Amino acid sequence: MNEIKEANFNDGDFEGANLREANLEGANLSGNHFLSFGQLSKVKTLHNAKLNGNILKSLKKKHPTLFE
Repeated sequence: MNEIKEANFNDGDFEGANLREANLEGANLSGNHFLSFGQLSKVKTLHNAKLNGNILKSLKKKHPTLFE
């Protein structure tokens, strides 16, 4: 399992990154580049993570358990 809890990825470049089963609890993912719905839908958790508007809304709607 990838533990990346509470990391600051503001302005990060996620092109081609494999985030499957990553623990992104509390991570700051705002202002990032090339971070997709598909990548984030495969993580273990996004509990208390900071994300930008549209992707946050879509993930909460389709994958609400990621935020528990």
